[in-house]
Amino acid sequence: MSRVYILLLLISLGCKPLSEVKYDADDYMHWFANSSLVKQKQTKYTNLEARLLPVEILAIRELGSDKLGAAGLDSVIKSYQDALYFELKISSTTNINLLKSETSNYEEYKERIHFLNFEAGDVFSLKVGDDSKDNLLYHFEGFSELSNTLNFLVAFEKPENLSSNDKITLSFEDPYWHSGINNFSFEIDEYINHPKLIIN
Repeated sequence: MSRVYILLLLISLGCKPLSEVKYDADDYMHWFANSSLVKQKQTKYTNLEARLLPVEILAIRELGSDKLGAAGLDSVIKSYQDALYFELKISSTTNINLLKSETSNYEEYKERIHFLNFEAGDVFSLKVGDDSKDNLLYHFEGFSELSNTLNFLVAFEKPENLSSNDKITLSFEDPYWHSGINNFSFEIDEYINHPKLIIN
């Protein structure tokens, strides 16, 4: 779904504020994929995509779009509300395997796997305005050999009074693929005033 399609959809809904728009699970996923909550960056060896995840997206992923019930949805959404969740996807611009690049033996490969699974949370940091936030969760979601892509999920302390004027910056300090420190800045308004998720 393109941004033009979303614009036309909003017009058809009477130009309602985004927070008053209602989507089912499928349309919600389409809206999110084309929103300002998804940031992309290309480096010499990698493509990086960072996403600031609304709690509704997390609920859809956990429950599945065909199992969204009002009671279950409310419970899952509540469980995610105390943190800011981000997803980072790293894909290669070359044919070099991201897990094995610049490892010279099996021991180095095992060390990298261990680091990505248990220690790489420290390469992520978050600022809301000028305030650094604590890393609450780090999860290496895995590597797709078919697409040569790594996926990470991180969560940070959520400010009690998050404002639509706040600027959020997620930083990723690349440990292996020579892209340096990568900053992804998000205007928080679309996160706070996101569409409503409806149950069919």
